[in-house]
Amino acid sequence: MTAHFRIHYPEPFEAWARRTAATIEPIHAAVRDFVGYAPSKLIDVIVADPRADSNGMALPFLDRPVIVLWAFPPEAESGIGDFTDWMDLVSVHEVAHIAHLTWPSNRAGWISRLLPLPLGPVALKSPRWAFEGYATLVEGALTGTGRPSSSFRAMVLRRFAIEGKLPSYGALSLTSGWLGGSMAYLVGSSYFEWLEEREGAGSLQRLWKRMASRRGGDFA
Repeated sequence: MTAHFRIHYPEPFEAWARRTAATIEPIHAAVRDFVGYAPSKLIDVIVADPRADSNGMALPFLDRPVIVLWAFPPEAESGIGDFTDWMDLVSVHEVAHIAHLTWPSNRAGWISRLLPLPLGPVALKSPRWAFEGYATLVEGALTGTGRPSSSFRAMVLRRFAIEGKLPSYGALSLTSGWLGGSMAYLVGSSYFEWLEEREGAGSLQRLWKRMASRRGGDFA
């Protein structure tokens, strides 16, 4: 257990869990500063490797957020193979999800006070490509690696743009098709980089804050 995390693991993954415990507090601080928010509640972290795959998962429940870290690192040739330390990369991505998607409403309505929802307004209002794209942006900004800095993302987006086949906004959130739904990460992160460059530093934090407000509307 650390200041902000409870770490759970089966015995074979003790070394992975101890490595995570040693680095996840600095990650939490860096993500909080970058995103503009992080929940005060303890975050449960489960270190596992259910099927020898490279992945992670975040469940941004307001009362008890959960992160699952799959310890199996990806192959260098994969779309997520650009990293220095796999556990740091996946930890940044999933902690970014929790910080971003648990951003609290600045003034809850009477319905929310009587019937509190398990998820926050940003999580409820964001399409998949938006929250995956933003977490991918954070992973690149804080680690200097990951998909945003990879030649793979540049190659895929350039090729699709040349051929006039970039996916529509509606298609970006699909989890099937070519690359198994990876366009949410690749196009989404590129879009947010462009958006903040156009609107100025801090504009994404202002976007999430507005979405969390009662007057904020949805992502569109």
